[in-house]
Amino acid sequence: MRRPLIRISSQITALLLLLACWEISSRSGLLNSRLVPPPTRVMDSLWVGLRDGVFLDDTTISLRRLLIGLGVAVSVGVPTGLLFGRIRPLRSAFYPLLKFVFPIPVAALIPVVLVITGIRDLLYVSIVALATGIPMIIATVDAVRQTDPILLETGATLGAPRVSLFSRILIPAILPRIVHASYVSFAIGLIVLITAEILVSTRGLGHILVLAQRQYRVADMFAGIVVIGVIGMTLSAVVRALGKRLAGWEEVYLAKEWT
Repeated sequence: MRRPLIRISSQITALLLLLACWEISSRSGLLNSRLVPPPTRVMDSLWVGLRDGVFLDDTTISLRRLLIGLGVAVSVGVPTGLLFGRIRPLRSAFYPLLKFVFPIPVAALIPVVLVITGIRDLLYVSIVALATGIPMIIATVDAVRQTDPILLETGATLGAPRVSLFSRILIPAILPRIVHASYVSFAIGLIVLITAEILVSTRGLGHILVLAQRQYRVADMFAGIVVIGVIGMTLSAVVRALGKRLAGWEEVYLAKEWT
């Protein structure tokens, strides 16, 4: 119990020291306050944006796009990865294509998706689903292939039906790796969403950053970055909590991967 408290206390202390140094440097002129406003000014800008509903509305739009895209990625990526992992002909036919698409920067696909969908929510949902779905498929395939075949063979020998082999043996065996893949992929989803909104959007957090940059409202830009960071940290915390709940028997493995 003491170790987590010590870790959290040290993290809070480091953050407060960083903010204090930033504030002093900006106020004293060591940093150009027009380019790097002090944290207090950034917080004032954030409060005004929340009070006026600007940040709240655009944050809600971005969150909706992000969560729908992540939901599509998980609901399609995991079953597809299971099929590819268990059925060799499917894996041989389509897995090389996934490996080809995987290294392509998602930003390069935005113009292609834009031509198909137009500038609407479907564009951003599709980009998030692509950016997170492909890693989910690859992670699921690798997890299935790394599962000890003796587990499935033992279950089949004991007379377990095929459905039980999947639901009670294979799924629990690969679940920790899927949770870890979600932890990484969801962060990628937030990154590509903001990138897409910066490039082509009239709403959302990415648009707030672009609008503030064009109007030289530097404090608003930093405030938008703070909101994005809070969303990312919250999303990571939710995935970690769900991971411990869904795959608690592998908590040591997950803790090792996440620290």
